[in-house]
Amino acid sequence: MALVDSIEFTQDASDIDLGTVLDASDYGVGGNQARNATSNHMLWSKTDEHGNRVFDNPVQGDELSTISYQVNTLVDGYYEAILQRFKLYDPAANYVEQQESGGVVTQWASIFYDPATDTTFQAIAPSIGQTPPDPLYFRPLVMEDLPSLILNTNVHTYIKEVHISVRVSRCANKKFKESCGCGCNGDLSKIAPALQIRYKIIAADIAFLEGNPEEAEKIIREATEICSNC
Repeated sequence: MALVDSIEFTQDASDIDLGTVLDASDYGVGGNQARNATSNHMLWSKTDEHGNRVFDNPVQGDELSTISYQVNTLVDGYYEAILQRFKLYDPAANYVEQQESGGVVTQWASIFYDPATDTTFQAIAPSIGQTPPDPLYFRPLVMEDLPSLILNTNVHTYIKEVHISVRVSRCANKKFKESCGCGCNGDLSKIAPALQIRYKIIAADIAFLEGNPEEAEKIIREATEICSNC
């Protein structure tokens, strides 16, 4: 049975600047690999409407056991939770370096986690049986290096898109209450900002559900601007 990737996001109800990302993949189910069969890292990106990523990665904990990560959610909009799994060092494995031709990668570098040194390495030369951290064959990686591995086909990467609209929703609710009190007496202009924000929230939700998180991000930015200026 193949391991099924799954990531769940929960917004903190008491502190909306925080959320929890849970790696809910079905480890150990039906003969699937155990959680500790790979070294896992969770990246967290605030992604804009053009797909540009700004990483604000959580504390990783124990790479061989952690499945829950606290993440920052400082603004509404489009986020990506990016799970990366690295195989454990195997002295019998054939490790290869990255190769390029004309600026195009023709062979991705081998990436592995070495429990003995508690370090993730990238192969920089072909090898079998060389022991990390031999600098002739391996380069140690730090957290800041991991986004560059998203396209590396030797790394298992799973991306979960997350849509957050808690602030604009609270803003709309507040404006409805402040604008009308017990009633608007037919003057709908008093609740125009609240209606605009609510419309934007619905439009963003639909865009996200239809698989267009970039459009949802754009709409949430518009809703945020209305909240700030109206």
